[in-house]
Amino acid sequence: MTALELVQKIVKKNKKISKISLFAYIYVPLQHEKSGFNHVIWMSRKDFLNNKKVSQIIKSLPKEVNVGVDSKVKTLDNKYYYLPMVDFGCKKSAKYINLIIERFKKEDIKHGWVVETAKSYHYYGEDLLTYKQWIAFYGKCLCSSIVHTRENIEQLADTRYIGHILRRGSGTLRFTTNAEKTFEPKVVKSF
Repeated sequence: MTALELVQKIVKKNKKISKISLFAYIYVPLQHEKSGFNHVIWMSRKDFLNNKKVSQIIKSLPKEVNVGVDSKVKTLDNKYYYLPMVDFGCKKSAKYINLIIERFKKEDIKHGWVVETAKSYHYYGEDLLTYKQWIAFYGKCLCSSIVHTRENIEQLADTRYIGHILRRGSGTLRFTTNAEKTFEPKVVKSF
């Protein structure tokens, strides 16, 4: 299952979601806000679940633009909630998939999906979070690091990603491919 198909599955399950936002951007390594092309695209639930509509949006953008799902969603009662999502910085291996799940469970993150990217992993959860819960979720992600000694701390979650999304007020994980990002993110494990 691709990352897009996973998010569509999550949206289908959460019947109270009325709108989803996509984030279109040009990837500039280590300079997320400085790409010069950052656009939020709000879509109705119906349109987001329609692959043809999503494809039309992607095809209408320049080929160097990445598109991801934004964590901020709108519900039928006109309130904003957040999908729990995070980018990891650890290397790709079965060991790290198992560590992510083990550490998340210790932080009381009980279920979700690990999605493989070109260099690491993403996490998607299905429960809608209030803003306060969303902030607490990222606190848990930061605490999921592995402390071997005071001087040897192994970060699982990408701390720069968390910093950027906290500054922006929502997070984005890519689901498209382009000239820079050719690996299509796909689910490798659910828990």
